[in-house]
Amino acid sequence: MKTIILCGALSATLLSSTVAAQTAPARPAATPPGARPAAAAAPSNPGPVIAGVCVLDGAAAIANSAAGRAANTRLQTLTQQVQAELQAQQTPLTTEATAINALPEAQRGPRRQALGPRVQAFQTLAQTREQELRLTQSQALQRIETELQAVVSQIYVQRGCGLMLDRAAVVYTNPALDVTPAAIAALNTRLPTITFNRATLPATPAGR
Repeated sequence: MKTIILCGALSATLLSSTVAAQTAPARPAATPPGARPAAAAAPSNPGPVIAGVCVLDGAAAIANSAAGRAANTRLQTLTQQVQAELQAQQTPLTTEATAINALPEAQRGPRRQALGPRVQAFQTLAQTREQELRLTQSQALQRIETELQAVVSQIYVQRGCGLMLDRAAVVYTNPALDVTPAAIAALNTRLPTITFNRATLPATPAGR
């Protein structure tokens, strides 16, 4: 029975292009999701070529494909656009908050009450934009993964694979078993580029 195992962490390899909450304090940089520790040095003798066994690094296939790089660039652009939009709206809110804090306590109440809904609307917009970017990334990645699956199915047959292993689950492998370069080349032919706009969130049903 043919077994095709694509990397389970494919979705974590494409650029994570979400917008940080604009009003939140800065946080230390986190380790990118799906990041792997440095691979151990390969042994001088890679071992035998096992007939019927193939190895695929699906994450690398997406990240290094032409479509993957195009998606990465486009997501960066969309993220920058959202950041600019939010910054333009955050600046007057920050200015107003500073002005309010400079007033005597007795005079702050009315302006604070007026500012509250504006801040809440801004936070809602920031959350919406972040969700839209996440959805955009998910849709782009899904399209690339679909094309990669088709490519890998062809390679599986062409290479006479009886078992395809996820490279992330393999410590060492003979390079001759690795079909990742072939997958990248075929994916580049099948999907040479990808373009998209920021996705729109589905409408929320009334009453929810």
